[in-house]
Amino acid sequence: MKRRVLLLSAVAGMLGGATVAHSTTAPTGLPNHDAIFGGGKFDFPGTTLVRNFSLTARRDGERGEGTLQYQRFTVEVTCVRIDGNAGVIGGILRSSPGGMVGGPAAMYFVDNGEPVGAAVGGDAVSALILIGPGEDPGGLPSSCPAVDRSQATQPLYAGDVVVHAGQ
Repeated sequence: MKRRVLLLSAVAGMLGGATVAHSTTAPTGLPNHDAIFGGGKFDFPGTTLVRNFSLTARRDGERGEGTLQYQRFTVEVTCVRIDGNAGVIGGILRSSPGGMVGGPAAMYFVDNGEPVGAAVGGDAVSALILIGPGEDPGGLPSSCPAVDRSQATQPLYAGDVVVHAGQ
C-alpha cells in the first residue's frame, strides 16, 4: 500500500497553538474486546517538533469504534487490529486543518509496559498516516492493515498507550 505520512509541522506552524494530549480511560467492556487507548507526546519523525495524541478505540466483532485525536486532526476509528503488545487503528479523517476530510487514516502503536518515567523502554507510536486521493488504501477504512511494529518508531516521552487483546 502506498502511504504517505502527513507533514504536520507546516500546518501546525501556520495555525499556531498546541493541542495538549491527555490519557483517556479504558473503554467499557475492556476484558471482552480488543482495545487500544491512551495518549502522549512524541517528537515528529526527523524533527524536534512535539506531536500530541489521545485515543480510545476498541473492536466489537469485526467493527472498530472510537476516536483518535492527533494535534488538530480527528479520526473516527473504524477498525482495530492487535498482535500481542502491538496494534494498528484505521479510520476516516473527520476534521483536519489542511483538507483531506473523509479520507482514510491509520496509526500504529506498541505497548511496552508501564507509563513513561516508570520503566525503561516506553511505548512507541507512528505518526498519523493519511492516504491521499489516488493512493491505494489497502482496505482502509473498513479493514486495518497488518500490525507492523516497525511502523511505530517514535518513542513517547510523556504518556501511556495500552494495547489490550480481548478474550
